[in-house]
Amino acid sequence: MPPRLFLAAFLVLSPSTLLASPPSSPAVTAFMGVCMLARGDLATAQQTASHAGFSHSLDPQVKIGLVRDGAPPETVVLVKTDMAVVAEPNGPCTVFSSEPDSHASLAAIRYWLPPENSLLTYEAEVLTDDDSRFSVAFKIRTPNGPFADWVFSYSRKPTKYNIAITFVPRI
Repeated sequence: MPPRLFLAAFLVLSPSTLLASPPSSPAVTAFMGVCMLARGDLATAQQTASHAGFSHSLDPQVKIGLVRDGAPPETVVLVKTDMAVVAEPNGPCTVFSSEPDSHASLAAIRYWLPPENSLLTYEAEVLTDDDSRFSVAFKIRTPNGPFADWVFSYSRKPTKYNIAITFVPRI
């Protein structure tokens, strides 16, 4: 399903999203506007990130600090004040952000999960919950099978980026 069609279907199936304002979170706004629209397409991720004010990071240390081990060499890092997007070709897209209220960011990502009355379903799985970090994976399914995982993490210790939200395509 093309990314815009997916979002349109998501909104049609979720009228509550049309009636209520989502909780505010720059990380979630960037995640929905870049990673969800791109759905694994590197060119779309770069284009939507550029339109959102991100630019390519020329600092190799930034890339080393954000890109996961084993990521393809074509992986791109785009940055703007207090945020970064890491996009892999045909793979994960992650938004990193520095935000004061991680609980508000988690509430914002939960707002966008499929409602009970839709054809999409999800299950939440806590991956990490310790003194330094909390991570939860939201495994989203269509009637035909897995669609994607959204992995939300926040650091309980001071770091440059305390929030990370990753889109992992499963189709």
